[in-house]
Amino acid sequence: MDRDGNVRFAVSHLFENSVMDVVNTDNHLYYFCLREISPEVEEAGRSILQAFDIRERFFHIELFKSHKDGRIIALEVNMRPPGAWMTDAINFAYDVNIYKEWASMVVHNEVGGPYEGKYYTGYASRKNHKHYAHSHEDIYREFGGKIVSYDEIEEVFSRAMGNSAYQFRSPELSEVRDIRGYIQQEEG
Repeated sequence: MDRDGNVRFAVSHLFENSVMDVVNTDNHLYYFCLREISPEVEEAGRSILQAFDIRERFFHIELFKSHKDGRIIALEVNMRPPGAWMTDAINFAYDVNIYKEWASMVVHNEVGGPYEGKYYTGYASRKNHKHYAHSHEDIYREFGGKIVSYDEIEEVFSRAMGNSAYQFRSPELSEVRDIRGYIQQEEG
């Protein structure tokens, strides 16, 4: 958001499993940075921003879609960048330096663009206590050109984010889903 309360850059991530469930079951985390924002999510987000009169902030809003009636429901609004490598996911999906854009907005009230999503970016964690069908080397052999980042996760964050994680991208959401499945496929 700029100083006048205008949205200057917006992006949407999709979590198909809740972080609470990931932590409670010590399971995998994965999410996707999308190339486009669905109209219903954009409408909900803009309504929330207007209600709070947000200005000059890097923020993220967490929403979920009710399985019962399809309503978009706000969970929380945070006046900070999102965690879990999501700023990096934005950079990889939009071929942008979101940190530079944020600094430009704060200092000059300007953001470049408009930026279009070129890729879907995926995040897939792995847990040390699980046994995987594919090794780290297998993953790079199969998808090396699509992997944009890999790292070990600090122990304090590992229950939610995994012990290690990959980020990867493709112009096709189906391929990003396939890569996620391959990375997290367990033996048996």
